[in-house]
Amino acid sequence: MLHKTSGIVLSYIRYKESSIICKVFTRELGLKSYLINGVRSQNSKSKIALYQPMTLLDMVVYNKESTGLQRISEVKLTRANQLIPFDFNRTE
Repeated sequence: MLHKTSGIVLSYIRYKESSIICKVFTRELGLKSYLINGVRSQNSKSKIALYQPMTLLDMVVYNKESTGLQRISEVKLTRANQLIPFDFNRTE
């Protein structure tokens, strides 16, 4: 089932050659883990910069309660952070 939600990226880890597993706290669904395939390859549609910690995203996600890892259908940046990535005290 597709859900349109907004969320904040908490962390990600590398998975296999070109994928990542990303933890996102969503407004409607709570804390979820998403598998994003091919994001670390050069020819990917989605860029890994979208999944940096503390990034605000608007997402359309597939939500199955029976599985642990979910999938993302569409993702776009809500607002670009101006200060957080460049301030050392905020990134700790």
